[in-house]
Amino acid sequence: MWRALGWKGSVQVDRPQIRADSFHVDDLVARAMQGRIRVPRFQRGLKWRDTDVQKLFDSIHRGFPIGTLLMWKRQAPNEPVSFGPVEVPASATDDAWWVVDGQQRLTSLVAGLNHPDPHDPDDPFVVYYDLKAEDGQPEFFRPHRLRRRTPYCIPIARCHNPADFQSWLFDFVEETGERSLIERASDVATRIRNYRVPVYVVETDDVDVARQIFLRTNRAGRRMDLHEVFAALAPPNLDTASRPEAIAERLSAAFGPLEANVVAKAAKALVSDDVTHIESHPEVADARKWMADAESALGRALRFIRECGVPHTRLLPFVPTPVVTLARFFARHPQPSARNLRLLRRWLWRGFFSDGLASDAKTFRRAVVAVGSDEDESVQALLAQVSKQPSYQLPAEFDARNGAARLAVLALSTRNPWPPYSGPSQLVLGEEVEVPGEVFDWLQLHGSDAFSHLRGLQDNLPAARFLTPGVSPARLRDSLVAWAQEDLEHPALHSHLVPPEAAQALLDGDMERLVEVRTRALLDVLDALHAAMAEPEHADRAPLSVALA
Repeated sequence: MWRALGWKGSVQVDRPQIRADSFHVDDLVARAMQGRIRVPRFQRGLKWRDTDVQKLFDSIHRGFPIGTLLMWKRQAPNEPVSFGPVEVPASATDDAWWVVDGQQRLTSLVAGLNHPDPHDPDDPFVVYYDLKAEDGQPEFFRPHRLRRRTPYCIPIARCHNPADFQSWLFDFVEETGERSLIERASDVATRIRNYRVPVYVVETDDVDVARQIFLRTNRAGRRMDLHEVFAALAPPNLDTASRPEAIAERLSAAFGPLEANVVAKAAKALVSDDVTHIESHPEVADARKWMADAESALGRALRFIRECGVPHTRLLPFVPTPVVTLARFFARHPQPSARNLRLLRRWLWRGFFSDGLASDAKTFRRAVVAVGSDEDESVQALLAQVSKQPSYQLPAEFDARNGAARLAVLALSTRNPWPPYSGPSQLVLGEEVEVPGEVFDWLQLHGSDAFSHLRGLQDNLPAARFLTPGVSPARLRDSLVAWAQEDLEHPALHSHLVPPEAAQALLDGDMERLVEVRTRALLDVLDALHAAMAEPEHADRAPLSVALA
């Protein structure tokens, strides 16, 4: 492909070939159904609701402008393409149009006009046109409980193919006898098929030029995440399994939820110091190997975090700073010394108890950039960024998304909490148990519902929270009462941080004292955890210093 070249002063500037044209909806949809239009494989998700889809078709019917589509012409692999519920088998081609701007509109057109099940009541792409809409009712709608489909409603999914529409029209006349509505119904289908959509097609081999067009075009809407930009502009031969979304899914199954954006940031951190600006995008010779290295480094980082006492990503007080920083560290230093691993544990926990691992751009970049080519210097630089003295305070309210609240629950997890019982020897789930339950499994299965609270307590306080396998507050209370009645020092109560004084308060119905006692106990656990894991009283000498001492 030839690229047009322009000049700015004495500097040669690459200019992409850009073709502006307009295409009938009929032609665009046909091109998509032939696999000649591709949607980048990022999980941005379709943000449009059914009313947005209906308004799009209404605008087309009325002849209103619906905006310009922007496409990037380049090669595409042999793989299926999804437009909402419509799956299109697509062969490899050198001249596919990749959607840069207009995904929602194009998907709505393709799915609305080719829906495999136009009777699905829950799909936002199911659209009908009501030939006898009452005053005040929109003509385009999705059937629901309060507005049923009648014989006078045209399924938009049957408007794309003229033969299919004629078949529907024949059935309509047979059922209603309303020959006077034939012309109006035909006009609806014709207006939709013949509506012309303006399209820009960009032709360039320069990935950076395409990236800048992509980023600037998306400035007007929701800011793109890093993994979305990566996937949209990734080499077309990069297989689905190597993309951030797939890697995040695999790592999430092993360690707990991990966002694709964190994967993309970690991949970027492996090859670049610029991890906070979405506009920059590193060029790599082998994208598949790059992503494989990122997955390996992230796996090593998450295993290390687990070894440091964090059993699940839902309990991580901060993301992505510790995860991405450790991924970069283990990618550059795959076999660190035992001494540096211990120092990294101190860095991690000191950061948990302070703002040293916060998610703001400045803290994030500073931590990542601290990891250089020298292992010892990298660890020392990281330690210098976190304080030995904790600044942690119990939050006034419990919010599972809040770092301080997560640290409180993380402290509870270190007690290996027992699953609640309905009796002295049986799980509430009906299973016999001889050993405490697994926190990881609880969180994987129940998510934030595993953070239970007792009814009668102020459930917005951290000391009112318990880590259990997603049981009701009433069942949790029954279990605690049963244990307390058996023994105020029952090991199950100890595992849930209910000291004897708090257990007695529970039996007495004094919930205020229960919270007060448990708050003191939780602070004691946090203090002990900081002393044991952050080791503030120890010297942070590098391995070489220890050897020479």
